[in-house]
Amino acid sequence: LLQAPSGRDVAEEETISFLETALDLYRGDYLEDLDYHWTLPTQERLRHLYLSAGIKLARYYLEKNDFTKTITHLISIRNISYLSEEIYLLLMKAYAGLGDIKAVQKQFQEMTSTFQEELGLAPSAKIVDLYYKLVSNT
Repeated sequence: LLQAPSGRDVAEEETISFLETALDLYRGDYLEDLDYHWTLPTQERLRHLYLSAGIKLARYYLEKNDFTKTITHLISIRNISYLSEEIYLLLMKAYAGLGDIKAVQKQFQEMTSTFQEELGLAPSAKIVDLYYKLVSNT
């Protein structure tokens, strides 16, 4: 028996569609080829909106077990925000969902070395615990 989708499902699907369209339209920083200081706040705001939309989509697809779409979105935003622990955390979960433990290990090692080189910091205990949980479940 077919049921009509609930209003929430339709609204959620519409939101996802809008977010996908918005991400497809992003082509980099606003007026990035020009050296105008007045563009910096707008560039930062638009970059933040892009990253936020990408993370929302990644969380949505991760929840739906669409690990390939999750990874696709996270890799594109990781190139812009390579110091985001949340992006690496979600990537590790998505790769684990695919059963690709080598990719989980690679993400963790990449994050660890990037954080050490750029910030002089180690990953948080939360992400270290998640890492060991994911690799021990094989």
